[in-house]
Amino acid sequence: MDEIVYKYTNKYLCNPAHITKIEEIVDRNSGFDYEKNFKKMLISVIGLHGVEKIESRIDPVILQRFKSNLGSLRVPRNTAAHTYISGTTITIDSPAVTLNKLSHIHIGLREFEIKINKLYKLKIKD
Repeated sequence: MDEIVYKYTNKYLCNPAHITKIEEIVDRNSGFDYEKNFKKMLISVIGLHGVEKIESRIDPVILQRFKSNLGSLRVPRNTAAHTYISGTTITIDSPAVTLNKLSHIHIGLREFEIKINKLYKLKIKD
């Protein structure tokens, strides 16, 4: 998520104060919620209108799977990040379940990157 935001920032923003502002937003972001984390970062760089354009160009099934799987990581991440070890049992998904979620997240992030690149004429580096 951060890399997508930084690619656009580095390509189009020139004002060091604006670049610093985006870096601060990205640095403070540590969650896995689409609306509160990823979309918020995108809006800070390309605006709400830009995000609407991009969302409308992504296959709705891919977008929904991305949002759902990204959101499913939020609770386990927050539990692990904000729970002290002593006497607490934390349940985590199996590697197969986690890999399946990450696959959908990767596909969604790739779609965002492709659509942003097309919309703003950026070159994709693989």
